Amino acid sequence: MKNFFVIYQRYLDEINNSVIIGGLQTYIENLVPIITKLDYHVTIIQHSNYDFCKDLMPNFQVVGVATRNKNKHTDLVKKARSLGDTENDILLFTTTTLVCKHNFKKSIAIQHGIYWDCETIHGKKVKFPFDMLLKYIQSFKEYKLVHKVDKIVCVDNNYVNWYRAGFLDRKLNYEVIPNFADIAAQGGRKHKENADGKIKIIFARRFEPIRGVELLPEIIDTLSGKYNNVYFTLAGKGSRLNFLKEKFAGYGNVEFKEYAPSEAISMHKEFDIAIVPTIASEGTSFSLLEAMAAGCAVVCSDVGGMANIILDEYNGLIVKPRAKCFIDAISKLIENDGLRNSIVDKALETVRVSFCKEKWERSWIDVIKGLE
Repeated sequence: MKNFFVIYQRYLDEINNSVIIGGLQTYIENLVPIITKLDYHVTIIQHSNYDFCKDLMPNFQVVGVATRNKNKHTDLVKKARSLGDTENDILLFTTTTLVCKHNFKKSIAIQHGIYWDCETIHGKKVKFPFDMLLKYIQSFKEYKLVHKVDKIVCVDNNYVNWYRAGFLDRKLNYEVIPNFADIAAQGGRKHKENADGKIKIIFARRFEPIRGVELLPEIIDTLSGKYNNVYFTLAGKGSRLNFLKEKFAGYGNVEFKEYAPSEAISMHKEFDIAIVPTIASEGTSFSLLEAMAAGCAVVCSDVGGMANIILDEYNGLIVKPRAKCFIDAISKLIENDGLRNSIVDKALETVRVSFCKEKWERSWIDVIKGLE
């Protein structure tokens, strides 16, 4: 049986023996069954505090490599080399930031969207002009990394357009495979009539600044003062959770909840409107597609790959990442049932045709077979 090695920063928490929840974990857990069906043995190789090997299911295991430097990914590649055949096996880097020198003849890296469009570097705010040079260097490193593999799988066209415009290079060996929503398994709720007159709005993201959490106070305060029938659910967790809980303590129309990735679509079915006010670092957002698949009317920012998904006033509303723009767009949906219902219908069709799991699987099969 052939081997398929997956280089991953940290997939399994070796302390409590559990999979670490996140968007990348969801992506890889959906990809592994495709690879095993093609008669590969899949081994995820990750950083760890000590060496371990754990079988998760037939032909799928996780190998931990004890490393002092969690940014030295060559240790993971060396482990793959010791376990396999560099001539015939396939090496996959789960993100381009993990790409490093290797000698596998067949290799892939996944590019999850432009991530250097945020205002910080390593958590520190960028200052003009000298730190702008660091931003350029950060993006140039990406250019150098993607040439170390045979194939780049991009989740959006935004990255491809950046690459072409920035480096005037048409030789990149890439495939665009957008993210997906499993609408066949869970989605398909049509718009509904609210007998109680409530408009339920959800923000379901990590509570981090780049996901737009700093916009929420103005959005919620303004809309709560404007309408007496709007209710908000903030679903997720993250570094700004306490900030949000303190801000909305005592609000009768704001609730908090957590959810597992597998529950995302079913949870969104309870809501009328979903907002995705991302500030930076976004591909073809799982959260956006899941909300669309669940029958929510969506409002998102014009950041990253979300512009590859939404046509304004057709299958959603797409606006600048500013609180006032979101307030105006949400107000439009609250006051116009016809527009809201039309958007829901078109959003469902968009996911069903262009962003369904079946299409995503077919595209990945073509990529893998193309390397054989």
